[in-house]
Amino acid sequence: MDNQFTISKKQLKILVLLVVIKILYEVCVCIMLPERYLLWSFEKNINWDYLVWELPIFLLISLYYCQRYDDISSYSYITTLLFLFYFIPTNSALVLSGVDAGYYALSNLFAGLLIIVFASSAQKEKRLTEEALCSYGIDEEELFIDNVLSSPKLWWVAKLFCILVCALTIVNVYLYNGLNFAGIFNEMYSVRAQYASHASDITGSLSSYLTLIITGLGGWFLPLYLYFSIKKGSILDIILSIFTIVANFTIEMQKSSLMIVLIVFGIIWLEKRNKLSIISDTVIKAFLLMLLLALIEFIIRGDSVLFTVFIRRMLYIPAYINQKYYVFFSINKKIFFTQDAFLIQNILQKLFGRAYTQSSVAVISMECFGGQLPSPNTGLFAEAYSQIGIFGLLVFPFLYRYITKKVIKLSSVYGRGATYIVGFRFVLVMTSVFVLTSSTFIGILLFIGLTFLIKMLVNSHH
Repeated sequence: MDNQFTISKKQLKILVLLVVIKILYEVCVCIMLPERYLLWSFEKNINWDYLVWELPIFLLISLYYCQRYDDISSYSYITTLLFLFYFIPTNSALVLSGVDAGYYALSNLFAGLLIIVFASSAQKEKRLTEEALCSYGIDEEELFIDNVLSSPKLWWVAKLFCILVCALTIVNVYLYNGLNFAGIFNEMYSVRAQYASHASDITGSLSSYLTLIITGLGGWFLPLYLYFSIKKGSILDIILSIFTIVANFTIEMQKSSLMIVLIVFGIIWLEKRNKLSIISDTVIKAFLLMLLLALIEFIIRGDSVLFTVFIRRMLYIPAYINQKYYVFFSINKKIFFTQDAFLIQNILQKLFGRAYTQSSVAVISMECFGGQLPSPNTGLFAEAYSQIGIFGLLVFPFLYRYITKKVIKLSSVYGRGATYIVGFRFVLVMTSVFVLTSSTFIGILLFIGLTFLIKMLVNSHH
């Protein structure tokens, strides 16, 4: 029976690995995280006694996740990423930061519900897929055969579109900084601050909307262009896609935009070795390996690039900033979709006015960081709580699942490997920024709309 609790040896092994990853993450932060974050304290407050409170919550959600775990389901893959990138740092905040009990309870309630919602969808997707395969008598790989790489004509259509996105992105970067790649070696936060100020200055103008469209297209389609180019073995296309991604990095300075390049090569590596069928298992082991290598690097060098670039930036800081949002919005009015909510804000502003004169990111920047950290971005709990408070913790996990379902279902037209790339990209988006803001949601809508058209083209072609 589906409701009967059972766990296989494979799932038990995954559970053990997750516990080891959690402990390793906390050890890494304990010994490697500096006391200060730029001009502010990292609020590092290590107390291992709090493990007695963390572990029961962790094991409860882990058991639910592991019971519904499977290697290949798109939803299981995304749930795995959310568990590693979001749930573990959120659950570890007591030991590492000694956060307020109220915040810890609410943030873990949200993170736990998020995992439950996505893990339940993973189980449902697996059952429906197995039923479909059984009904049609086909292999699972055949579900992904009809994609844009299945014919030369479709590939050329996709290629020309991606080249257009590259051209628009390069022009946008050139107009902003003259393709100055020296910016890569400058202070990341000062470059990001300058771009944030520039974006603020042109808000509401035609150029701001064009910039949103171009960056939205680039964020979603450039990794796919790189993936297609590697699959086709086209050196010029590989060079163009990587050049464009790096050029865009010089103005946005988002590490996730470079990390996605590594993910593309990783997915290609797995495909060539026919290991996509164990994608979730591979992700968990790779995550464990990253933590171990960071520890080894720290022991040898007294410092760790892996920790600074990935563990601190991708795991600790989003959880750290989530708490800042909670502290502010727990004692100040919520946003209630009057801003930072694409289209909805335009209606509600006319009825109730804006909650704040600036975006929530700008508000947190001023109130919590004195305006000297221009883009304290984070997502998930921060977005849910700042919009509608405690109710957001119950509503937003289902909203995120709905958007994810649309993105992942349509992305199958690009092939299985591409679906995993898109899924990774979307998890990075969810954990890094507010999903409903115009700057983010326009990109998602463009991806969904254009992919829907591409899917129609593929279907008509076959």
